[in-house]
Amino acid sequence: MVWTVLLSAILCCAAGVGAQEEGWTFVQGDWTLRISGKGQVESLKNGAGVELVQGAPAVYVTMALPESGGGEEKKAEKGKTYLSTLENGIEITREMTPGWPLVMNERTEFVSIAGWPVLRRTITVAPTAPPFVEAFSVAAAQRLRPGEAGAVFVPRQDGLGEIVPGEPGRAWVWGLTGLPEKVEPEQRLALPLLSEVSGDGAVRLTTLVDPGASAYFMLRPAGGSPEWVVNTESGAQPLNEPLTRTLWTVIQSGGPEEALKAWYAVALADVPPGPDWLHDIAWQHYDYMSHGGQGWFEDLDAVEKMVAPEDRGKIIFALHGWYDLLGRYTFDAAAGKLDDTWTAFPNAAAMKEKGFPTSEPVAMSQAELHRRIKYAKDKGVRVALYFADGLTACEGAGRFAEDRVLFWGGWNGPDTQGKAYCQNPAHPDVFQWYVDYLKALLAEYGQEIDALVWDETFMVRAGTLTPDAAPRKVYAAPYMMRLVKELTLATTACRKDLAFLTSDCIGATSDEVQRWLDVPPYAIMAHGTYQDSHSRPSVWPYGIFPNYRNVLWSCNWRAATRWDFTEFGVKHYGTPLATSNGWLDDKGIARLSEEELQKVLQLFNTRKTHRQQLHWLEGPAPQLPAPPAS
Repeated sequence: MVWTVLLSAILCCAAGVGAQEEGWTFVQGDWTLRISGKGQVESLKNGAGVELVQGAPAVYVTMALPESGGGEEKKAEKGKTYLSTLENGIEITREMTPGWPLVMNERTEFVSIAGWPVLRRTITVAPTAPPFVEAFSVAAAQRLRPGEAGAVFVPRQDGLGEIVPGEPGRAWVWGLTGLPEKVEPEQRLALPLLSEVSGDGAVRLTTLVDPGASAYFMLRPAGGSPEWVVNTESGAQPLNEPLTRTLWTVIQSGGPEEALKAWYAVALADVPPGPDWLHDIAWQHYDYMSHGGQGWFEDLDAVEKMVAPEDRGKIIFALHGWYDLLGRYTFDAAAGKLDDTWTAFPNAAAMKEKGFPTSEPVAMSQAELHRRIKYAKDKGVRVALYFADGLTACEGAGRFAEDRVLFWGGWNGPDTQGKAYCQNPAHPDVFQWYVDYLKALLAEYGQEIDALVWDETFMVRAGTLTPDAAPRKVYAAPYMMRLVKELTLATTACRKDLAFLTSDCIGATSDEVQRWLDVPPYAIMAHGTYQDSHSRPSVWPYGIFPNYRNVLWSCNWRAATRWDFTEFGVKHYGTPLATSNGWLDDKGIARLSEEELQKVLQLFNTRKTHRQQLHWLEGPAPQLPAPPAS
């Protein structure tokens, strides 16, 4: 992957239609933006004389293509350029040279969003004769700085809200479509966001980039003055349609929390926050069709005896394993509706000796599923319905097609038959199948449940390209991000108090050494995370920023033997306490010992008095104490 910024190839000399010597002025609140007649940002200042530009040009865009066979990059040359005015800014369109069948359009606008003055830049590259198959990079740079003595707030992937001097020589990366070869952990961003405050704290500039592709933020010297650079590239993706990226510079005041507010109000303005009740959940229980399907009822009966009615609304039970097969979920796509009857855990007999000794096939129906949901709701307990296992399907689900496969592998259990594979979210049929499945699921159960849980969303990793058999060669992660967003919006459209949760498991590991750092934070497009990290303490920090305004939960399949994991999450991250049934410990609430029950109740009574409100780390992440020496 190329990580290069070509500062010498400046393409902001707009000579043509619309150019005028005197330039333009745009005002938002106390701030005035001045754009030259050639389309360059000349100045941005307020009535008090604070100016946010150091040197010219203030903003510019560069493009580069790899030179064939030589390893060097070919700089973009000027073609015909057209400039026109907008209500709140200008638009420049550039035709590339004949060797580049591309048109680049750049819109620079000064607008008000959520009460803040915002410089919005939208860059679109379109092929004139698609497909355009060569990889290219686009770099957008600016010299808008709030002051030489300022500091930069960095939302790191590991949960640290780092504050560093605003000095040259630093770089950070948001890697949805891949990462440079050498990126240190402290350079990985949890969100495509950086925020710089002036030395006197009077002005904060927050730079945001849309999360649809990779972005590289660099602070480096140029012409004696530092500058921000945001870079994006096409990689191996043929360009069949316009590629658009949006950057925002938000003028603020206050602390770093204002930068996070801008992220949601500006970059994610069309993604609603999760329902407020999510923050009140103090106890979550995961049931994997346990003990022939009877564990669900046993554990709800136990909660009814243990917990006062007024506190049960702070408990949620997740109903897992209710469907027929992974990848089908009782949905008849041809008919566009759910099955009336089916068998859950149809592969239970084959899994008895493979980690599921108590699993049994269970006769199920829509009526039975409604009964199970109602049984919990009548006791005052909230219900989450398992939506899917990422994009996994098994051969027995009857949906296999070679061109839909992203890669082979995945979950193998009592709910699978045949080999498992991950489907390609960029395949239109796969994408639409999940949209249609959710529509059918909401039509049948959407008025009864409280949440939907999309497990194992971590399987589509950053930088993953679709295989040769796929209809198109593209990065898969942006399509997965779009799919999560579409499903979240459909859930909210059904009911505003209905939640859609993902399971990203960023930072998870099986050996505590090689962490999953290439997992995109799909939860930014959802209502929170209910992840299958088994409540491992080391994983919590990686979920802080992607779920900052929502919630961060995890099931714990060893809730009895690793109770220390649950206590750690509650103490340090305000997570709900976790119990489970149907796998690993396979010991639900009703079958806990008296001593174990007392631990659960004591922790619940402590946790129920406050809400989960995430905050970034300001130092090293807390560690689980080492067990006492034997």
